[in-house]
Parts: sequence; structure tokens; C-alpha cells
Amino acid sequence: MSYARSIFLTVLLMGTSFGVAAQQNPAVNRFFGFEAVLLPLAIKWQCGGDRENDLAQLDAMGSAYPEDAEGAGLPVAIEAMQGVSGISELIERELTPDQTEILCAGALPLHLDWMTPEIWSADSHLMATEIEQISRSFVEIAGSL
Repeated sequence: MSYARSIFLTVLLMGTSFGVAAQQNPAVNRFFGFEAVLLPLAIKWQCGGDRENDLAQLDAMGSAYPEDAEGAGLPVAIEAMQGVSGISELIERELTPDQTEILCAGALPLHLDWMTPEIWSADSHLMATEIEQISRSFVEIAGSL
């Protein structure tokens, strides 16, 4: 799955620098760099985490900022995330049971409660901080595998 690989490589190589810039500059697409959140979510879903609540949050954000969501390819990314058949497909690498457990332990606690149109409009710094925290955590986890 080439889109998933692209998400994974972007997270590993670029971290959140673009996402932070987008959150601090409203002229930039609000979802630019958001792949730092999408890969950990896709892993969470593959580990049995709450997909429905995450999808509701993503839908609310996409509805609040439809042009940005479409421009960033968010609907396509979400569709691709739902079509994945396993963690190995996401990262294009076979994992041992221990490695899978490590990824799941990092992914299952993730939630998007902080991601609402109201919060995003009122506090772009919080959004950038949350995205950066998720990205750094998963870069560390991926680096340990």
C-alpha cells in the first residue's frame, strides 16, 4: 500500500515540522503534516482500538474545514487506513509478536478528544503540541524496532 508507506516515511523522516508550521500559519492548509497523526491511528485500529470515535472526530474536522481536508487528501487517507489488513501492511515490514506488542502499546492509548473544530479554531498551539507529541512518540517507538 503505497499511501501507507508514504505516511510512515513522512512521519519518520520529517516529524512534525510542517504540521507545526501549518498550525501556526492559518494561510497554510490546516491538515498539512497531519499524517503524523494518521499512521499512529491506523496502527491503533489494527490493534483493536476505538475506530468509531476517531472516525467521528476526523469527520467533524473534515466537515468544519472541507476545503483543507480535501486539499490535504484527508478523505482518501482515511479510506486507505480503513482498507489496511494489518500493521505489517502499514509499515511494509513483517513484525515479531514483541514488536507488534510495542506498537500496539504505544497506539492504543491515542485519542482525538483534543481535535475538535472549536479547539482547533481557538488554540492552534494546542493542536500543534498534540500533533508533535504523537509524532515524536511514534518516531521513538519505530526507531526502537
